[in-house]
Amino acid sequence: MNLQDIIIDIDYFLSINQENSVKNNVKKSGNVKSSEANALSKELLSLIDKNSPSELEKVYRYCSLVSNFENLSKAIDKAGVMILVSSGENEIKKPHPAIAEKVKVNAALIKLDEFFEEKRTSKPKNSGEKDWSKFTK
Repeated sequence: MNLQDIIIDIDYFLSINQENSVKNNVKKSGNVKSSEANALSKELLSLIDKNSPSELEKVYRYCSLVSNFENLSKAIDKAGVMILVSSGENEIKKPHPAIAEKVKVNAALIKLDEFFEEKRTSKPKNSGEKDWSKFTK
């Protein structure tokens, strides 16, 4: 075995190791159902360059935001859309603060999804075959 083979094997090992790390972080990040989290992370990981730490971070961040969104939804479902807030001797009904946080998380998800959508459109339709369209246009 020559040095180049060893380096390729190490790169492959590191990419698999990073992928597993992302999957483990997704599972730990919240209460999104494990099968849904796995499916989401698997889909997103299939779109990126797994050797790129910044792209791996985007997958982890996206999955984490999805988990946060689900947890905020559960908090709203539990307490209701409107909550009672004590103000001196009075109680005032106000919108649940998690609603505003969901809007922020949703905006972050939409922004990150632009990155993944770009990856989806640039990826060949048949992942098993090369995309020859640039030669046929």
